[in-house]
Amino acid sequence: MGGDAGTAPVAGGYLLCRHGPRELPQDGAAQARGCGRRVVVHRDGIKPAGSGGTLWTLRRWWRLWLLYAAITVGYMVLYGAQLATSSIAPARPGSFSGVFSFGATQLRDNFIPGSLGGPWHWLGAGVSAAADPPVALARASWVIAAAILIISIFYRPKAWRAWAILAAWLVVVDMLPVVLGRASIVPGVLLGLVTRYVWDAVGILVLCVGLAFLPLAGQAARHSQAKRYYRPLRTAAACILTAVLIGSVVSFYNYPTDPGAAVGRSYVATARIALSEAPSGTLILDDPVPENVTGGNIFGTVSASSLLTPLLTGGQKQKPRFITRPDGTIDHLMEFDGWGRLVPSVVSGAASMPLTTGRACWPGHNGTIIVQLNGYPQHVNILRLGYLAGSHGQLLLKYGGQTLVYKFNPGLKAAFLPVHGSGTTVEIDKLVGKLPCVGDVKVGFLLPSGSGPAIPPMAVNG
Repeated sequence: MGGDAGTAPVAGGYLLCRHGPRELPQDGAAQARGCGRRVVVHRDGIKPAGSGGTLWTLRRWWRLWLLYAAITVGYMVLYGAQLATSSIAPARPGSFSGVFSFGATQLRDNFIPGSLGGPWHWLGAGVSAAADPPVALARASWVIAAAILIISIFYRPKAWRAWAILAAWLVVVDMLPVVLGRASIVPGVLLGLVTRYVWDAVGILVLCVGLAFLPLAGQAARHSQAKRYYRPLRTAAACILTAVLIGSVVSFYNYPTDPGAAVGRSYVATARIALSEAPSGTLILDDPVPENVTGGNIFGTVSASSLLTPLLTGGQKQKPRFITRPDGTIDHLMEFDGWGRLVPSVVSGAASMPLTTGRACWPGHNGTIIVQLNGYPQHVNILRLGYLAGSHGQLLLKYGGQTLVYKFNPGLKAAFLPVHGSGTTVEIDKLVGKLPCVGDVKVGFLLPSGSGPAIPPMAVNG
């Protein structure tokens, strides 16, 4: 079918140019020779003599089919590799009733009304936008869709192939991945209403409608019978297209404003400025991006590095770098706040007790410093040590039953060390060199500072 339709204009044009228009004889076939090969012109199409349609098309365009197959195989390999690293692995589809309700809802209340100008009314916006068609309009769309399918098959019996292609696409591409990856998390009825799962099927629908209704080689014999229905069919098609156009306008203007769109644009625009103005060598804690920026994280969080790494285009000598777990001496540890600004990363938890008046360092005895905390923090993951050293050396830190070895550097520095457990004291023992001046110790977890200097000072509009 595809080969006949594709070669007919070329062969027909050549014959008309070479031999001029000719009346087909009563037997329905004429022959001509062009380009060194014999071509047969039938009432049902044009093809090389003795060709078998599909097989001839495969042989004629084998390079294109080979390229298409290579792209398909490459995509499948890439898809499998990405699936292996995905945070959402394929799971059991769940009960039959859940799968059936998902498929029925997606077809009945989502795809069919949406293809005919719907859904006219929405639930939510953005990635979570869901269809909520009025019952009367939804039922009218079912009747119209059924009429289109029946008329197309009556007008051209082979049109069922086009609808089979569309049905296969909906099942394999739009339903199966969702059933394997989402059905165990969200009820099937709710999943079936999410419009983003069927957006890709619009292009396939257009192609299949063209295959079902537009003239194809091999079906010209029914033209005389179809002429009797030409006027009513044209009138019906005009009415349907008008209704679809009006419905599309209504659906467009009824679509609710996505509150996350402006927030997301502002966040990304502000983060772009922050990354370009950050000090050279800045280390950025790889926190999750706020939900109001990503549109919700019901299916997993989005890290700042995955969203913002492409924006690292500043002129710093050493570009900022994302880290997931601070460990060691870090001069500029920052993280993004909820507006996309870079702010200092601070430890929230327990801090060292205030020093007595006149003291700037915790006292040490026989190479050991005992720092008393002002609380008993739990579920901690980081220890921050602020110190001043005149040379290199090595320390042994003890907290919550664990021991850490840290190599300190000269100057006014801050160390971030991963810890766990609970305790009220931090013991610091000298291993190599002279004990540094320990000014403060904090144990807890990292949060973006709410009062420190921010880059840029204010968020910008997207």
